Amino acid sequence: MGEITANFSYSPTNQVTGVPVTFTSTSSSVEAIAEIRWEFDDDSDPEYGEEVIHSFLSPGVYKVELNVKDIEDDEDETSENLTIHDRFGVSVKPNGRVRVRVRVEEYAAGPVKTGRNSNQPFDPGPADYDELATRIANEMTNSPDNHNGAITSIKEILQGKIPPE
Repeated sequence: MGEITANFSYSPTNQVTGVPVTFTSTSSSVEAIAEIRWEFDDDSDPEYGEEVIHSFLSPGVYKVELNVKDIEDDEDETSENLTIHDRFGVSVKPNGRVRVRVRVEEYAAGPVKTGRNSNQPFDPGPADYDELATRIANEMTNSPDNHNGAITSIKEILQGKIPPE
């Protein structure tokens, strides 16, 4: 019977929705490791391998579990709770103006402030537009009188006429 120890690291350490996280098994065993299985607590299928890349689509706290098994069928597991932050904050003001907050993460340096007092541009891609549109539609459902102002505001933000706050 060999000794086996499950352990892992991940990057980036500040996670936001939709941003891929690289998980790396740093497990050790006297015998060769035969299986490395990852569970992400988000209704996705288990993933296998020494290094996997996973994106969380909704904010929340997720229990990431790693299970390793060696060729002698000895196994160990470890887990860690990760907090996934929402990338966008959207609210509709009483005057119909939409306020969008964007959390930008740099892989090595952590959070970067985005907004009027920042040099970091908001450079949305197609998935960003889809996510923003969904979030705005949800907010407009909660504030049905603000449709015209909300639509005008978000178009101005996405066209770069108004920097995100």
